[in-house]
Amino acid sequence: MKKHFYLFLMFTLISIASVKCQNFNGKITYNIEYSKMNLNGVTSSEFKVAMGSIEEFYIQSGNHKTKYNGLIMDWVIYKANEDKIYFKAKDEVDVFYKSSMVFDKTPSKIEFHDEVIEVLGYSCKKLTIHFDENSRITSYYSTDLPVDSELYKKGKYDGFYLLLSKTNAISLKTIYESPQHTKTITAINIKNYLVNGKEFDLPLGVKVVEAPW
Repeated sequence: MKKHFYLFLMFTLISIASVKCQNFNGKITYNIEYSKMNLNGVTSSEFKVAMGSIEEFYIQSGNHKTKYNGLIMDWVIYKANEDKIYFKAKDEVDVFYKSSMVFDKTPSKIEFHDEVIEVLGYSCKKLTIHFDENSRITSYYSTDLPVDSELYKKGKYDGFYLLLSKTNAISLKTIYESPQHTKTITAINIKNYLVNGKEFDLPLGVKVVEAPW
């Protein structure tokens, strides 16, 4: 009996450890809204057409990729263990890259709030990261969709690692506030699956150059 108890206990502990180590892998589709525009008369509707109204976000084993349905950007890729962000614009043949560190920001204040909202049935906690008086990121993240932030520690673009380092979880609603505009992305579909690694490969034969901007 004692032997069976220890076997059961060992199996239980292994199972718990396995669950805790699981990372969310898959695809999340986000709806995009723009507001509080301050871009030389450009309206939120015009900006939305240019930048996109939908983001398709893929994440797997330290890689992530975002596809856009706007007129300007095709996709953005972060590859595991690299310190580069790759960009493909719709009207460009080449793929551009920038050092991830260019996008690194130092927050002035980080706030965890008591507010909880529900997105697609997931309970989401609230976190706000302040940079200055007019710039902040607010994230509603779900601990039911865990991610090991260490896998993405070189991914500074869009505050991705900064958010993950505080939450270790997927954000289902994120609000980016800046002096130019406010961008809000909200998850409208979640698929948990192993993404094909080829999704994060750069196109064969394409020229990869450092972005001039």
